[in-house]
Amino acid sequence: MVHLAAMVAFFVDQVGQAPVVVQCVQPAPEPEWKWWLGALAPWVGPLLSGVVSIYIAWRVFHWQGEKDRRQWVLDQKRVEWKGLLQVVGSIRTILLLGVASPQDRAMQIRKSLKPTIRDLEVAAANCVFLNDFLGDQVKSKRFYSFLRDADLNAEKMDASFRNSEFLQHPNPDLTDQKREIGRLENIQERGDLTDAIAREVIDFNDWLRKEAAVSLGTLARETKSAHKEDEESA
Repeated sequence: MVHLAAMVAFFVDQVGQAPVVVQCVQPAPEPEWKWWLGALAPWVGPLLSGVVSIYIAWRVFHWQGEKDRRQWVLDQKRVEWKGLLQVVGSIRTILLLGVASPQDRAMQIRKSLKPTIRDLEVAAANCVFLNDFLGDQVKSKRFYSFLRDADLNAEKMDASFRNSEFLQHPNPDLTDQKREIGRLENIQERGDLTDAIAREVIDFNDWLRKEAAVSLGTLARETKSAHKEDEESA
């Protein structure tokens, strides 16, 4: 028994004298990208926010600029359409519809139609924003056909008045009967010509107003389709 106690005492004494070595497990090294992410996070957030804000501001500015440009072009088109329609309106004033006698209207047409047609031609030549209208082959042909026909009718009206003036001059080859027949024929000719010019001007004015409405986008879609069909059939 004494022997066992001596062995236990010896073992405890040896354990107390032996150095105790404690080994700690080293943590795995952190990836480098995580370190950079943590270091740049305070900078990247505000930077991205600033870039997004600048991009949004640029898009808004670009959209607003395009909107302003479209509005400016539309305003210029309105001005040019107004110039054309005002001249055509003055042609209707020349006709004096429902106001003067046919012969008074014929005299006014002889006096003012040709210069007014020239004004309309000049106004059209100065238009630079109506390419959708004057640049269209069908529409341009109808527009300038009206100018040509109106100018020709003005010439016919002037010739009729000159013929009446000729009948009033002394001429041994003209009897009173021939003079009277010629005078009545000229009056009838001028009346018919005045009516024809009036119809052409009214039709042209109505057509031009519709074209202006289409060009400026103020005509309803269904009306545009019907207007296009009428134009193609004409």
